[in-house]
Amino acid sequence: MKTARPRRTQEARFSTSRAHILAAALKLFSTVGYHGTSIRDIAQAAGASTGNVYHQFPDKESIFRALLEEYFQQVGSEDFPFNKALAAGAFPSDLEAIARAARESVANYKPYVALIYVDVDRFKAVNDTLGHAVGDRVLRHVADYLRGQVREADYVFRLGGDEFVVLISCGAEEAERKTRELQAGFHATLVEAALPTSLGLSVGIAEVPAGARNLDQAIQQADARMYEDKRRRATSALGE
Repeated sequence: MKTARPRRTQEARFSTSRAHILAAALKLFSTVGYHGTSIRDIAQAAGASTGNVYHQFPDKESIFRALLEEYFQQVGSEDFPFNKALAAGAFPSDLEAIARAARESVANYKPYVALIYVDVDRFKAVNDTLGHAVGDRVLRHVADYLRGQVREADYVFRLGGDEFVVLISCGAEEAERKTRELQAGFHATLVEAALPTSLGLSVGIAEVPAGARNLDQAIQQADARMYEDKRRRATSALGE
């Protein structure tokens, strides 16, 4: 006589499979790019069948939305590192005043998620003159560099070509500071990696409303600001 599998075991396997799928999708979106990734690619990376992926997500966009929702949950979770630090209350003096300031900081910062649009300056020239192998090395380097400059809870996506998107939870001033740090620190990493030092990063920032289910509007705004930054930096370079 066959016995039915315990419901809890089935739910646990479903949850684990879903977590693997999301983790695999995030890695592919940040390296290969959203448009360059298929459901089959995600299934292979997650060690699942395409049928299993489709059983849990009707399409690729729903996987992206799930990642976005997971990101917002992490930001608001008690396990989020900054929130844990605040909850610990390990401060030297005047705990009440500091705790009150911390709560105000969380109230001001938590709803703000910044989308940073990143474009690699002069990538096409490098790719055309030095070849696709060098171009691929550059793109992998940029993806690794961006991931190394943000927190574990933040996301890095490659949109395709030489364009990337970074999602970070912070205040507006911190987002501006982060973009300056990304641009300032990039050149040294090119030298270390023996890559063309003519490359650079143009960036644009847009705010993502808390709970947003897609990034279309924010991407358009950040893209436009990125091109403003690119023109401004090109004009500055000509004037030197």
